[in-house]
Amino acid sequence: MELVVASLARMGMGQVLLAGVLMGSYALALGQFAGTRGHLVTITTAILAAAGFVVLTEPWEAGVILIAFVPVSMGFFAGAAWTLWKVTSRRPCPAVLSALALLQPAPRQGALGALLERMRAGANAAGRGELGDDGTRHTVS
Repeated sequence: MELVVASLARMGMGQVLLAGVLMGSYALALGQFAGTRGHLVTITTAILAAAGFVVLTEPWEAGVILIAFVPVSMGFFAGAAWTLWKVTSRRPCPAVLSALALLQPAPRQGALGALLERMRAGANAAGRGELGDDGTRHTVS
């Protein structure tokens, strides 16, 4: 493991660029963003970037070990994204639903409440086509 740490400490700009190209190409090769020809191009690009990375790494064994981390890290990232999606997309539990029901506004009382209810009923009737252009109510049969 000391060889890998030493290799990371001496990593140059070319190696960082090749590692970025490898990660991007690997992600595109796995995804559905590119078509059949695009998959072949991204796979070829990933293989060439990985070979270039290994050639530029001293010793080359450390480069191979670092390249092996690419699919593992992508797998961990995909697993974390899937877990977050599952946790955040669950339906609310009954306790949350009952708390939300308590937060509903109380019905309006008095003349203002009656006026607002008539306005809401008129807007609903207009949305259903029950009011004519002159504002008179028409029955829909």
